[in-house]
Amino acid sequence: MIWPAPILRVTPTAIIHLDMDAFFASVEQRDSPELRRKPVIVGGDPRRGVVLAASYEVRPFGVHSAMPMNVAMRRAPKAIVVPPRMTAYEEASDAIFAILSTVTLEMNSQWRGISAALSAACIAWQAQRDRASRRECHRAHRDR
Repeated sequence: MIWPAPILRVTPTAIIHLDMDAFFASVEQRDSPELRRKPVIVGGDPRRGVVLAASYEVRPFGVHSAMPMNVAMRRAPKAIVVPPRMTAYEEASDAIFAILSTVTLEMNSQWRGISAALSAACIAWQAQRDRASRRECHRAHRDR
């Protein structure tokens, strides 16, 4: 006897991939029109800091996230360096989460990792600041 094939309910599935590698730099370009279409590096002290984000315009020079600022500046001496504004990035991230929550019930662990990346970047930036600010920054992101 041949068993009937089970009736399967197929729901449409969409996979959304967001390239957030230049997120901080994109927020800076969004908020400051004069930075659009220019090589932008979000980072700290050009002698001792690291690149937190590199705009797509600066990447052809070999600049990328997590590289030492002094190397980035040698590769792209005309790049515009802006200090990080963590509050602006958190607000933009929250807006993205809000939009995505209207179209999906589930986000994978890589997406959840963005919050951790924001926290890590904030702590790295604050490491160049005073100790009290670092503690405040860490406390604020730990409770998210």
